[in-house]
Amino acid sequence: MLWRGDPGWFLRGSNRNAKYSGAGSTFTAALSYGGVPLSLSYEPTRRTAVVQGTSVSLLDQANVILVDNVDRVPMVSGGSTEILSFARCEAGTDDEEANRRLRALMCDDLKK
Repeated sequence: MLWRGDPGWFLRGSNRNAKYSGAGSTFTAALSYGGVPLSLSYEPTRRTAVVQGTSVSLLDQANVILVDNVDRVPMVSGGSTEILSFARCEAGTDDEEANRRLRALMCDDLKK
């Protein structure tokens, strides 16, 4: 699990805590860094996770989940070529300004 935000996001404020549980076949984590609440629930046998309230199914070869912009509205991604292909970042509309904004909002972060 990789949590990414603006540089130093996890150092803001002084309240940092983490709670972990391994009840049954599910691993859960509730964390807070830099005033940002983070949550994860993972079932390894099903290869499914709930990250920040979003359900994620991991492919057979996947072993990392990237949650980007945690100090803003989080976006769950894996930074893979499959995700970039699925997002169709190269597609656009007739409005180039709207295309630029959409790329800045989503696609540029997926490429990192």
